[in-house]
Amino acid sequence: MSEHVQKLLTLYDNGIIDGDALNNALKALNNAPQASQAQEKTIIDKVREKRRRKKKARKQRKAIAESQKNVINELKEKFKARESPFQLVDKTKCGYLRAHEISVKRYKDPVKMFQDKKSTIKNKITAELQELTGLKWSFGLTVDFFKDDKKIKGTFYSNQYATLSADEIDAFFGEATSAIVQKIEKFTKEGSGWMIDKCNTLFLNIAKYEPLKGSSYIPLPEVLAHKKAIINVKNQDQECLRWALRSALFPAKNHLNSPYSYPKQDNLNMEGIDFPTPVSQIKKIERQNHIALNVYGYERAIIPYHISDQPSEMPRINLLLLHDKKGNYHYCWIKHLSRLLFDQNKHKGKTYFCDRCLYGFSREDLLINHKDECYGINDRATKIQMPAPGENIKFKNYHKQMQVPFVIYADFESIIKPYQAAAGDKSEIKSKHQACGYGYQIVRYDGASSSVR
Repeated sequence: MSEHVQKLLTLYDNGIIDGDALNNALKALNNAPQASQAQEKTIIDKVREKRRRKKKARKQRKAIAESQKNVINELKEKFKARESPFQLVDKTKCGYLRAHEISVKRYKDPVKMFQDKKSTIKNKITAELQELTGLKWSFGLTVDFFKDDKKIKGTFYSNQYATLSADEIDAFFGEATSAIVQKIEKFTKEGSGWMIDKCNTLFLNIAKYEPLKGSSYIPLPEVLAHKKAIINVKNQDQECLRWALRSALFPAKNHLNSPYSYPKQDNLNMEGIDFPTPVSQIKKIERQNHIALNVYGYERAIIPYHISDQPSEMPRINLLLLHDKKGNYHYCWIKHLSRLLFDQNKHKGKTYFCDRCLYGFSREDLLINHKDECYGINDRATKIQMPAPGENIKFKNYHKQMQVPFVIYADFESIIKPYQAAAGDKSEIKSKHQACGYGYQIVRYDGASSSVR
């Protein structure tokens, strides 16, 4: 075996050249049996160069394939983001746990926008609720307005809604959207002629919600215990709310704080109610049992947590939600609200307290008159003052009128034509007016006007 053939086999064994390259090289040597040493080196160098080119080509193909894979993944991510209606906003910029936004620029009518996006928004809130188990959420809507050549942006927010169940979302959604639409309408009516150009961005803000929950027994603070106004049942389970309701519905004569003084068969419908019970589920208990519950807290003074919106003629059961330094909460029944609040009023005689605002009155009739104003309209305090019988009233505050965007002044001209007709026993029509021309002029809020037409 010749030396150059031995070199080719060595190159093949070391993986420097493949089988095809070896065969091609051997054929070349067979065609030149008398090849010199220089010619042998040239053939081997060509084989090595071909091998290097193949290796380089493989690396290039691999790099191209990797690049294509990266581009495809990037396009997939962009498509996924485009497909998702909500984009996550940096929470540090808005102060919420999460804030999502969705572009709604193709809508001019906010009502239509909320109708179309209702299922999308509800699904997003439901998904967040399943992850967080309890949340507070609110809306923010940015709207573009225009007037003449001017343009501005306005952002309108709803209230926050504490939600623990998906069943609550639908009612809260309607309340939130109505609030935003009303704010936009108020702005356009009182904003000196601004009109909606288009909706811009809808924000959905999410915050973690951990509600107050009553649990096992907590002793009354000494200052409250001395008033003897509260029944605090010493329950050993997590159903302190139920024990508080039992003490109110089935008053005991002796051992008022003992759970053995009250029946366990109370006929209360607690289906779907958690124990410990958060304040947010009080409304559900009211609906299921046809009762009215007020819940108060104590922070050096009595403060309201929940005021019932049940009909005013329904008797109220007042509850106190205590808490300790370990983060435990406990419900009690407030048997005597006036005794509990006595030291929060300067009047030293018998005092009648409003269970809504906790304001005290020296006479019961004053409290009755106050309740009509305190409960007001739509659960908002409203004082309605009617004129005395026979008194005439007229509008005087012209400076408080809202400016309208346009005023149209119009006038008719007519010709008087003879006309003969009876108009009753003692009257006779001798002529009538026939319109022969008219004119009108449009005047804008800033004084600019059209020509008379």
